[in-house]
Amino acid sequence: MKRTLILLFIIGVLAAEEGNLTLKECVGIAFKNSIELKIADENLKQAELNKIINYAPFYPSVNLSLGDKLLGFDDNGLDIPLFAVNPDTYSASLNVSYNVYNMYKDYDQYRYAGKKYEEAELSVSLKKQELSYNVISAYFDVLSSEKNLEIREKTLSQKKEYLKLAESLFKAGIKPKSDYLNALVQIKKSEISLKDAEAGLNTLLGTAPDKELNLEVDSNYGAPEAAYGALLEKMFKGNLDWKKINIQSEYISILTSLSERTLLPEISVDASYSLYLDKYAGSSAGWTHFGRLDQNSTWGISASLSYPIFDGYTNISKFKASKSSLVIANMNIENLKRELTRSIYVSFLEVNRIYEELEQYKVQVGLAKESLELIKNRYQSGISSFLDLIDAELNYTAAEIGYYQAVYDYKLKGYDIEKLCGVKLFWQ
Repeated sequence: MKRTLILLFIIGVLAAEEGNLTLKECVGIAFKNSIELKIADENLKQAELNKIINYAPFYPSVNLSLGDKLLGFDDNGLDIPLFAVNPDTYSASLNVSYNVYNMYKDYDQYRYAGKKYEEAELSVSLKKQELSYNVISAYFDVLSSEKNLEIREKTLSQKKEYLKLAESLFKAGIKPKSDYLNALVQIKKSEISLKDAEAGLNTLLGTAPDKELNLEVDSNYGAPEAAYGALLEKMFKGNLDWKKINIQSEYISILTSLSERTLLPEISVDASYSLYLDKYAGSSAGWTHFGRLDQNSTWGISASLSYPIFDGYTNISKFKASKSSLVIANMNIENLKRELTRSIYVSFLEVNRIYEELEQYKVQVGLAKESLELIKNRYQSGISSFLDLIDAELNYTAAEIGYYQAVYDYKLKGYDIEKLCGVKLFWQ
């Protein structure tokens, strides 16, 4: 029974490997193999460590110090064994200190580290979004190229029959042959386009560019749903670039606040406690209790006030530079707002335009197919010429290629809108 289950598992794995890759599976493979995404993850880890580092000042600082002098003889002239601890020469102390107040600088530094962490998180999300979108684009490019090649190969096969018929019945010669040779050229071009598209997708998946791809065909689509106003609102709630630039503005504002404090008198309050363990726990008479805590410890609270009277205009210049950076950040926000508004509007128009064209292509493909069948019958009856048949076949081919190209353009434009709105594209 156990062997049977193992065999079924192996067969299932092999069958899965031989199956066609779905779009979601392609995105998953790209995530697994992307070096840029791994770099973004490492940057996020560093940002998390910086948060921990900048939170440390909110804890008390504790320091234990131990020391000893290696002497050959004690105070009584007796030998001291090598590496032995002499109660007269060892020292030990415990120090605890805490900064009570430093004009909220530690707090702002921690807020700054927090904003940088949020930015790193968004950078990972942006990288995933960008990688997903690139895979989707390459995926549809391959499917479109495959369909183009499939249609042209079918057309070439048909042309072979036309050529045989033309030469046997009418000795047509040059025109049918040239048309056939042109079809061969188109086939080669389509094959190259397909290989190029596959190389692009393979590169994103982290595999060899010449690896053969078996993709699951996806040509289903539905009508666009959201109105422009709803898309605009959704975009400014979810767009990752919009979130990131606002976070950047926030941490620049924190830095500006920090630089402004350097222009004010600096006040700091510190508290500390030190215990001299060697004096408390030992004496020259031996390792016995010797003193009291209050006799062998010190504590205190210190306050300081400082103000740079003249520093060569360094601090004021840093403050002005920070304010300038904040102004630039706000202008960048306004600029991105305009760009995103234009992008979502253009994408909205494009997706609706392509959808309307798709409905027209459907009609064109149907009419072109009917016309081709009619011309075939008329040609066999001697009513239509061979050139009429070739023209009808070309019209049908062009209509089919145009239809499938529009299908994948429409689907990609839909993902383009989702990307603008911050919708996760097949995230794992």
